[in-house]
Formats: sequence, structure tokens, C-alpha cells
Amino acid sequence: MERCSQGRPGTTEAGKSPTNRRTDTQQPDVSPRTVDPDTADAFAIGVPTLWGAAAERIISTLSEVGRQHFGTYPWHTDTDPFRKLVAEVLLARTTRQVVARLYWTLAAAYPDAEALSHADEADLLALLAPTGLTSRALRLRALAASIARIGGVPDTRDKLLALPLVGQYTADAVLLYVHRECALPLDSSAQRLLHRLVGGSDPVRVPPYRDDFLLRLRQCLQRRLTPEGLVWFHQGVLAVAWTHCRARPKCGGCPLSASCRYAARAGPNRAPC
Repeated sequence: MERCSQGRPGTTEAGKSPTNRRTDTQQPDVSPRTVDPDTADAFAIGVPTLWGAAAERIISTLSEVGRQHFGTYPWHTDTDPFRKLVAEVLLARTTRQVVARLYWTLAAAYPDAEALSHADEADLLALLAPTGLTSRALRLRALAASIARIGGVPDTRDKLLALPLVGQYTADAVLLYVHRECALPLDSSAQRLLHRLVGGSDPVRVPPYRDDFLLRLRQCLQRRLTPEGLVWFHQGVLAVAWTHCRARPKCGGCPLSASCRYAARAGPNRAPC
């Protein structure tokens, strides 16, 4: 499998889960240990690639967590590109739990872009009412009309960004999860975790896609991993961010604590956070 820096990647065979570049079956060591003082050097922004034992350990740990987390929500395993796009659009404005409850109901009512583009406004509003997303109903219908008109979900960032309701995160999520392109989606959860893990502090107050530190780190990761590897890595980042690396962190039990500069600086008194 080609890495991201080697041109347009291929897609996985139908029905098969994505795989990381690593081929060994050894489980990552996540037992408590002394923080590696070279972590920042091996997993740093200022180097052209992410090589070294510390970087490998971090990537391996997050990827293993990602494998365990994958499949939690219906859009993880659904193979329909349009439904995955709709899920990402809805996730930009509400919680994953809300979208999970709505996912198959919406799919049954409007199985494809053509059906959703002709949805009755009142029916669509009634379907979305329990989610608080009624303000998006007309634009969701417009998105479906655009997809029906062009014949499918676009596979380039510019074309995705030209669609109604599609921002930078949604475009990258579709490129990665639908088209298996090298695009690591960046949101506040990834921004918070990666700043703490690598930089040892909370992120600066700028949007993720204007965060130079985060953008350089993303570039390194996209060179380092295959598209399939990025899927596992991203899933791991989200799972750890939601469970441990919240706005008020819960470092106790975090699988990254031994490699995390933020946890190391916090000291033993703040380990459980």
C-alpha cells in the first residue's frame, strides 16, 4: 500500500476494513512507564518525517485504540457515500449520539440523493425536529440536489467545498472515509489532543485549520501513514479525546499518558485530572 506522499492512493477491497502500514501483530505496550524524553524530538513538528521509536509507539497506540473504536456508529460501516456525507454534515452541528439515532431513519425515508432532493419540506422538518436540526432542512435538501445533479459525491476538496453545508472538516472526512484520500480531518478534539500530546500545553485559540502547529503536524502524519492508517489514527484520536483528553482532561487510564508531554508536565498530583 502506498503512503500518502506517493500519489493518489488506492481503495480497499469491498467489505474489508482498512489496515495500517504496519504489518506486525504485536499489541502496543500501553503499560505505565517513564515518559520518553525524546518523544518531542521524534514526534515533532520541525522534522520532515515522523520516524523513531517514540513516534511509532504513539501512532501504534492511537491506531490500536482506533481499531477498537471503529464500528461504534452506523456511518463507520455503511458503505454508501451519500449517507456518509450526510452523516458528516449533521455531525458538524450536533452530537454523534443524536446522528446515530437519526441515521437509519433518515436513510429509510430518503435512501439516496435523488429521494432527499425531492423531500417534502414538512416531512423533512418533522423528521429532523427531535434533533434540533430543522434549520438545516432546506440546505440539506439543496445538498442532495447538488449530489443528484453531478451524479455522486465529489472526490476532490474544491468540489466538496463548493457544496452546501460542506466545510473544511467535512470535506476532509469525506475524502478520508469515502474516497480513501490522504486527508486528516481537524477539529477541536484533534487540536486539543495533539497540542497536549506533542506540545505539552493547551492549544492556541485559533480555528484548527488556521493553527500552524497543527497543520504542520498533519502534513507530517499524512506523509507518514497510508490513507487506511490515517483512518485508524483519526479514530484513535477521537476516541481518546472524547474519553480522556477533554477540555478538563482525565489523564488517569489514558493509553497515551506515558508518551504525553502534557501529562508529564502535569506531574503525579494531576495524573488522574
